[in-house]
This record gives sequence, C-alpha cells and structure tokens, in this order.
Amino acid sequence: MEKFSVIIPTIWKGETLNDLLINLYDCELIEEVILINNDNKNSKAIPLHDKLIYVEPQKNIFVNPAWNLGVRISKSNNIIIANDDILFDINYFVSCLIDVDKNHIKFEDFGIVGMDSDNYNLESNSNSPIFQNHGILESRGGWACLLAFHKNQWPIIPEQLKIYYGDNFLLAVGKRLVDMSGLKIQTKMSSSADTSVKWVKDITDNDTIEWHKILREWRR
Repeated sequence: MEKFSVIIPTIWKGETLNDLLINLYDCELIEEVILINNDNKNSKAIPLHDKLIYVEPQKNIFVNPAWNLGVRISKSNNIIIANDDILFDINYFVSCLIDVDKNHIKFEDFGIVGMDSDNYNLESNSNSPIFQNHGILESRGGWACLLAFHKNQWPIIPEQLKIYYGDNFLLAVGKRLVDMSGLKIQTKMSSSADTSVKWVKDITDNDTIEWHKILREWRR
C-alpha cells in the first residue's frame, strides 16, 4: 500500500501541534506532512524534518480551501487530513487502514473515513476498531477532525466555503462515507474556530449564507 500524505492547516491555536508533527515524522508510512500556515503573522517554532512540506500562502486562505490545496499538491494518492489540535496514535490508525486494504476492500474504493464521536471519550485504542457506513442521524460532531481517503474520493469543496460546512459538503456529495470507532483522540475541540472573535464570526456567518445558496441550487 502506498504511503500517506498528511495535510494540516493551522492558525497556530492548537497547543499540541508540535507533538503531532513529531509523531507523524516518526511513522514510517507517512511520506510527507503538508503544514499550511494560514496565519503567517503569528507563526511559531516547529520541529523540522525532511518530511515537512511547509506552505505559506500570502494571506489566510482558510481551512476548507487549505484542504483542497493540500490534496492537490500531495505526492501520495493516500491522504490523511488532521486538525492541528488533536493527538492520536498514527501507527495504530495507519495499521487499521492497511488492514482494510489487505483484507476487505481496496483503500482507493473505501471512501472517506471520518471519526466516530465516541473516539473523543476513549481511554485507549480498541483491539477491534470498527468501520461502518456513516450514520448522519447518529453523528454528534468531530467526524472531520481526522479524515483518511484516496485522492480519487475527494470532491473539491467550493472555495466560497471558508471555515464551516466543508464537512457538510463532503457528507452531502461523498461517494462513500465511513465512520471509524476505536481510535482514541485527544483534542480541545474548535480551538481554531472561536466565533467570539469578530473576524471568525464574520467569515462563518458568510459561510452559512453561501452554504444555503448551494443547497438552493441543489434543490432546483
């Protein structure tokens, strides 16, 4: 199975980013780590490595366009997208994906894998991780904090959606959507999307307007 490219957009709010980077560097099945700096005025020191691809746009392109950019420039067809404020066992995660590819269905046909909400409350990784079709009605958030997929599964998110509704778009148009349970994830949820900050609220309010425009177009 081909190695993975990992995409991480950041505005430097995640307190565990450096630990996440080191864990990714140490994983043999990670080919590259694409870190997209969406706030170059507040950049912080990070551990460097040959695997690191540091992308610094001239201005904040926001998270959904950064996902699109990362997928477009990635070397590998196998992609992981991670929030900058999570910690998880990358070796365990990748080994589960490899097991799916070897014993069940080729990863390129598996769909987009997101996280079951219960992963954020686990004390440890499960001995028997479960992959199942995504249950929209049962979802309680956090599905898109960590994603894995083959590049041919990625639907380009409309660029007018900046911070919010990227996951809604994936869930609406994705060929196949999968929930993974059994992976322990530590995070301070939404540390990079604080809507008490005016500019964040302005962007997310506009995202809501643009998302409803998209929904209206689909209903025509």
